[in-house]
Amino acid sequence: GKTSPAVFIFVATAPIPPPETELEQAVRAVRLAYERGEAKPAREALLHWARLNWVDQAPVNLTQLAGRFEGALNTGLLALDAALYSPTPLPWNQVNLADLLPPAKAQPDRHQGAR
Repeated sequence: GKTSPAVFIFVATAPIPPPETELEQAVRAVRLAYERGEAKPAREALLHWARLNWVDQAPVNLTQLAGRFEGALNTGLLALDAALYSPTPLPWNQVNLADLLPPAKAQPDRHQGAR
């Protein structure tokens, strides 16, 4: 059969995205859980993200994590926590918290010269 070489050329020249960091994977897991409306995986993903951000003093639950933020992120984390423990369904994923998570803390030696 005839196969078009153009197909193979296109695949070969498609840019390969850089490998995801562990933090990026964690944020993606948060996004996915919110898109699927899965509260327990959302909590696990958020706490995993928190452990990567605060290695020494990671929050152990969503309430502690919420306490480190203000505004929509704080509200969203508390809403998820309430939904997990509520006997009746509560809305928790109208806002995808993956969009609100702050970017990874920059390595100090990467962006700043010695002072």
